[in-house]
Amino acid sequence: MSGRVLGLMLAVAAMPLNSAFGTVRAQTSSAPITRASALKNVRVLSIPGWVEALSEENNFRVLFPGAPQIDDEVASVKGFKLSNSAGKWTASCAHLGQPVGNDEASLRKLYQQSMDAMTHGKTYLLASGDVFLNGRLGVEFRIRGLSRISYTRAFVFGRRLYTISVTRKDPARAPHENQTDVQQFFDSFIYWD
Repeated sequence: MSGRVLGLMLAVAAMPLNSAFGTVRAQTSSAPITRASALKNVRVLSIPGWVEALSEENNFRVLFPGAPQIDDEVASVKGFKLSNSAGKWTASCAHLGQPVGNDEASLRKLYQQSMDAMTHGKTYLLASGDVFLNGRLGVEFRIRGLSRISYTRAFVFGRRLYTISVTRKDPARAPHENQTDVQQFFDSFIYWD
């Protein structure tokens, strides 16, 4: 994910959330998630030729289609990155200044604000939808720019913003669904409390 996209997500995540609903429905899982239970429920545990990246500090794990490098260029964001002929692959955890509510209304609003902030001018949203991991709401979206397409999945829990993204240059046309390698990358990601 480009620094611009991550910066916009962080800026929106830091905004205070005001709910017009007063009391909102809690997510289905607010119980703590252990590493063992997260690993037990991961959709893709291994892929031949792919390399596991594990962040004990930020409590997440993901598989990359090659050996990733540590990505610590931004002080508040830690993770991994890989550039290859298929694109730029990133997985990161950003620490937010304040916790974000664990209710679906607050999270939906935050995710929508983030997507709105990233789509303007000649950059537009191709598709977006809800995803769930650990019983918690996340968002998945595809954004098309002049010479790239970005596939992103994000989860916010407490003070952490987890983002995994693949950016590809000059796509001939945007597919209606994630490509197989992007979906495998997304499905190999887990986080725990």
